[in-house]
Amino acid sequence: MKKKIAADLTSLAHRILQMKNKEDIHELQSVAKELYEKLTILSFTEKHFGDVQPTAGTVEVQEKIEEAFTAAQEDVESVTQEVEQAMENAKSNAEDAFANPDLSDLFVPADQDTREEIELPGISTIHKMVDEFPEEEIEIDFPKPTYEKNDMEDLTSGYENMPEFERKINNQTEKGQSINDRLKTGLKIGMNDRIGFIKHLFNGSDQDYNRVLSQLNTMESKLAAQNFITSMVKPDYNNWLGKDAYVERFMQIVEAKFD
Repeated sequence: MKKKIAADLTSLAHRILQMKNKEDIHELQSVAKELYEKLTILSFTEKHFGDVQPTAGTVEVQEKIEEAFTAAQEDVESVTQEVEQAMENAKSNAEDAFANPDLSDLFVPADQDTREEIELPGISTIHKMVDEFPEEEIEIDFPKPTYEKNDMEDLTSGYENMPEFERKINNQTEKGQSINDRLKTGLKIGMNDRIGFIKHLFNGSDQDYNRVLSQLNTMESKLAAQNFITSMVKPDYNNWLGKDAYVERFMQIVEAKFD
């Protein structure tokens, strides 16, 4: 393993020395990266497998690497200096151009202008047509607005002889409390009773509780309400077994509505 890595390092060192295009920074960077990876592997093998020595000596490999890096560094510095010098020259030329602006080339005197005047086809014809148009006054007749008569007499014509109706007064008075009066009163349930009924009789469901009360408020008699609770409500909630105290209180309030 170490022999192969040492051989690869030697090959990379010779490759750097024999590079023709040493100004290619990207190629030098790629080779240097590969060289660094090989050195890392070699360092790891010597650290953990120090007893086995590579065929090419470590000192020789390091000398080759140092020589290759020195040559690459000199090439990079040379290229960098050339780029900086080119940028400096470009900057100096730009400053000179702005310091002494010469715009004479942009303006040509009229007597020295040799350019031919180009006339677009059809322009002269349009000018002639405009000059030949007769100047006439155009009269426009606007229609006069018409107004329709909108008197109240015309609107109410035909309704003069409408029959008169007399309001019929119902003198019959209901005796006692009517069914509608009972429905208006509704079930009167306190807050504590409401909470207890929802929790123990309707399995904690506000919707079920409100639905049952809404139906009870439409009942016309105590018997109808009792039959509704017994046959329709209680079976849905296990017949309210073990809830005798709440059942008794609930029935008292329902029956009191019809008293």
